[in-house]
Amino acid sequence: MWSSRYSDWEDTFRINTTAHYFLAVALFPLLAAAADMTLPDGRKGRDEGRGVMLVTSSCASLHNCTNVDLTSYATSKAGTDHLVRLLASKFQRC
Repeated sequence: MWSSRYSDWEDTFRINTTAHYFLAVALFPLLAAAADMTLPDGRKGRDEGRGVMLVTSSCASLHNCTNVDLTSYATSKAGTDHLVRLLASKFQRC
């Protein structure tokens, strides 16, 4: 853990957490439009699962791995897990 450089930590968060946030923000208008779209049978797109963003994380966010140094990786994935919960809560009705 002590051998990690600041730039390694920052790069890991930028790729594993921050990128998901900005992607969600950029795609939100399209996701909302797809969910609100009226389908030919009169149902909304959300009824068919449209307007969904799928984010892949890792089980590393749930485990305390002590045999290898996954501190920044596991922490960034835990941040991603929480980010997804926050985004889902904030935008579930949009």
